Amino acid sequence: MMAKGTLKILIPSFAILTALIFLMSPVQAATQSVAPQVSTLTNYQPDPSLNTNITWSNFNSSMSWNEYINGTGSANYINAEPSVYYKNYISVNPSDIIADKILQNEPLGNLNTAWDDSLNSWTTLGKGNTNISVSSSWANVSNMGEEKLTADITGNHTNANPSINYYINPSNYSSQNLEYDYLTFIISVSTPANAGATGQLSIWNSTGHGIQLIPTLTSGSYYISESLAQIQKNSGYTTTFNTTYGEGYSSSMGITVSLGIPSAAPDGTYSITVNGLAMTTYPITFGSKANGTTITNNLGNIQLSNFHPDISNVSIVNGGYEEALSQELSDLNYTDTQTPISSGNYIEQAGYQAEFEMPSAPGISYTGTNFTIPLSVPGSQFQALDVNGVSYLSAIGSMTNGTAVLLSSTDPNTNTSYLAYIDYTASQWQSISSPAGLFSIAGVEYYWFIAIGAIASLLGLAGGVRHAHTTADQAEKLNKMGPRR
Repeated sequence: MMAKGTLKILIPSFAILTALIFLMSPVQAATQSVAPQVSTLTNYQPDPSLNTNITWSNFNSSMSWNEYINGTGSANYINAEPSVYYKNYISVNPSDIIADKILQNEPLGNLNTAWDDSLNSWTTLGKGNTNISVSSSWANVSNMGEEKLTADITGNHTNANPSINYYINPSNYSSQNLEYDYLTFIISVSTPANAGATGQLSIWNSTGHGIQLIPTLTSGSYYISESLAQIQKNSGYTTTFNTTYGEGYSSSMGITVSLGIPSAAPDGTYSITVNGLAMTTYPITFGSKANGTTITNNLGNIQLSNFHPDISNVSIVNGGYEEALSQELSDLNYTDTQTPISSGNYIEQAGYQAEFEMPSAPGISYTGTNFTIPLSVPGSQFQALDVNGVSYLSAIGSMTNGTAVLLSSTDPNTNTSYLAYIDYTASQWQSISSPAGLFSIAGVEYYWFIAIGAIASLLGLAGGVRHAHTTADQAEKLNKMGPRR
């Protein structure tokens, strides 16, 4: 146990040492009501963002999600993040997907040539209709092929159902097990608005039984990758493709791509295109959603959070790849200031200043750009909110939460300046700040306040110890004197 004399010496000595620390500390800190701290961006930090949709004229699977080619042909990276508003921020038009030797230029079929090598492999039907001119064509897309059926209407006509047809023998299947014979189609349709015309895709067995693989389309694209075993099951086994003789045997598989044109359809051009076709031992997919699911069939653009095709050499051409991106304050080299205040419940004011801007390059373009700020503190706590020198305090003054759209439309390639001053309560400031480094000026200031608190506590403890000793001494003297009369 520590001797009484030793304790009496240590307490005053510690007080003297602490006083020296006090004298060595910055005098200006004495005027601050709370310890200065270093801001970190957390839930209480309103993080404004420049939000935009960016389209690549040509994107390939080897590129990073934010990579682009600048004007000199070098790879650069966009200083932004996936959208703060859309989890599946990537949009891919399947009709613009090119994959050499897999989706195009694929040697399948009964002629052992690529399905898009020439029109000789496809049969065109439905040409005999007055005022409807039907034709088939081969289109070159990035040195790949597409098969296209077109119907041009120039007057009164009856119902028409032109088609192109393709046949595959079982010996050309990807395997002899229907569980591993996957068909992948990418189909696109174009018809005049409100024409009532549709595009269709069906497959048939050699006995004349068939199943429609995709919904009837009036426009847009459809992608599907499914095994023959699953297709049989979907048909209720009315259409089977058994590759060996016996029940359900089919000596071939027919593919029919057709247009359904009603007699009331107006003049104009109607078309359906086979953009991609493959037969593989696995499903062909292009990525996953935010919930982890992988897409194997889709109407319209494929919405993804992760673009990772399970086939190689994939390119998205013709502006078919788009991302929704957000450039946030935390992405930039912004400056901030922190000032202790004493104003009602508010103990600290922080100022934030930054400039937002997206890069420009020949291969990328922007649409739908806006500038927003999510309110993690009530708008009334903002003392200044300027964007491009214009105050937006009135736009958020009555808001307590939610997201404010400060600029509904802006040019992302032009500098957008941002300035804000916000008052924080003690609990809010504690949530967004942390102590500075021990050997920094701010750190000396911060830990000086801790030392002052410790001094007060220890001086209080010393006073209590002295009082206890005095009381004990007095009691001892009384005991020696004996009972009082």
